[in-house]
Amino acid sequence: MNHPQASARFLANADRAKWHDEALWFVRSKRDVAAADIPEWEQLRQQAANIKAHTVANLKTYLQQFEQNATDLGAHVHWARDAAEHNTIVETILRDHGARRVVKSKSMLTEECQLNPHL
Repeated sequence: MNHPQASARFLANADRAKWHDEALWFVRSKRDVAAADIPEWEQLRQQAANIKAHTVANLKTYLQQFEQNATDLGAHVHWARDAAEHNTIVETILRDHGARRVVKSKSMLTEECQLNPHL
């Protein structure tokens, strides 16, 4: 399902859409109050945007650096081209270790890859 279809389905539920709207504006109003207390808010926002842009532009370098550091500390880093490959890697690891149950924290990656239905 693509984003426009998912959005239309979400918005078809008036109660859920109303709750989402209220929650969004509640969070936004809290942010605005906090921002008003920080004189350099806009400069900090711009600095964060610059850091994000730099990181995205140099993502390959940072990911390779992460892999090297993690490997040096004994971790094994897996690379996946897409959601299907991600799910296959996870499934293989679980199968190889004889896992029968999985406990995971909230993760946008596993949501985006549809790991739960896959497993």
